[in-house]
Amino acid sequence: MKIILFKSLLLFSVLVVIFACNQKDVSVADVKTIELKGSQDFLPISSFIAELGYLELQVSEAGYEMGEITDVKVLDGDLIVKQRKARELSFLRFSETGRFLNEIVNNKNEEISNPLDVVLYKNGYAILGENGICEVSKDGKNLKKIISAEMAGESFFVVKNTFYVISETGSNEFLTQYSENKKAKNSVRIDQRFDKLMYTDVAHFGKQNYHLLSSFSDVIYTFVNNKLMPLYKLDGGNYATLNEVWQNVGDRDTKETMRYIYDTQHVLVKNFLENDDIIFITYWVGSSSTTLIIKKADWEMRYYGRGVNDIDGGIWDRAMHLSDKNELYIPISSGKIGGHKITNKWHKEFENLQAHIASTGNPVIMKCRLK
Repeated sequence: MKIILFKSLLLFSVLVVIFACNQKDVSVADVKTIELKGSQDFLPISSFIAELGYLELQVSEAGYEMGEITDVKVLDGDLIVKQRKARELSFLRFSETGRFLNEIVNNKNEEISNPLDVVLYKNGYAILGENGICEVSKDGKNLKKIISAEMAGESFFVVKNTFYVISETGSNEFLTQYSENKKAKNSVRIDQRFDKLMYTDVAHFGKQNYHLLSSFSDVIYTFVNNKLMPLYKLDGGNYATLNEVWQNVGDRDTKETMRYIYDTQHVLVKNFLENDDIIFITYWVGSSSTTLIIKKADWEMRYYGRGVNDIDGGIWDRAMHLSDKNELYIPISSGKIGGHKITNKWHKEFENLQAHIASTGNPVIMKCRLK
């Protein structure tokens, strides 16, 4: 017990030094542990999904052809979809019923190189790109370049006209701050050896409630009073986390680094979603994927290696958004819908969807309300 207490206090002390949090701001007891253990279980989604439905993204009606959906957000009632088709990368705006409204930005935009993330800003949006932050209107018109700087991360948020980018540098400077009316702060891009491993996310729910995750950190932080506070500690058990592996990379070259990471069994978070009620995390333990669902009210944890759609016989894929109504948003391409073989003949819902999508070619968002 004394050893556990000593380790907890040591962890807290390190966090205090790195992130300038004083002792009266946070207690060790407030930092909950999330255990990232592996699971090979096949779990019917009816065991954790109360209701399932499909939202068709009506792009063919607008003469637009979509590629792979890589991210989904709900901003001010609209559905914002990030898609990639060959070398084309763009953010698209849909109504809550799936009607195509407009393209917000693409990678041919002169102001923004390679758009990475989007947030609400004033009467429109702020777009994070590799070369800075730009303001655009909801109908996709460039308004102005807010920040010109080489960005150090792929996710950001804004509080009172100040932008915070999660810095994927592996350094102590976890957030890089940029103010609209001040000279942009210089920041350093992550070592190119780690570009393919990079993952960041910001869970924004409630009023000014931000929780942040970086693939190079073992801690999920909350942003409070203009600073970061440790909220959840990620524990890989018998496996090292990516952060622990990264600390031992040293001066290896790119080839040696990738070989070292490949040969070292570790835990890597690939998807982090959260709202007031639930935490939803997908991660790799070694070469196997596991999903963890946590009910925050009682901290109940449920693990599964693969979800099987026993509700309508359809597909179960990667969740990209968790709404304030506890709904998971799961994009499914028309190709996956058409190519899926239904084994459960008792359900006709997905079979009817297949017939409809075959004629439109539209992707859909599967909306699954968690129990």
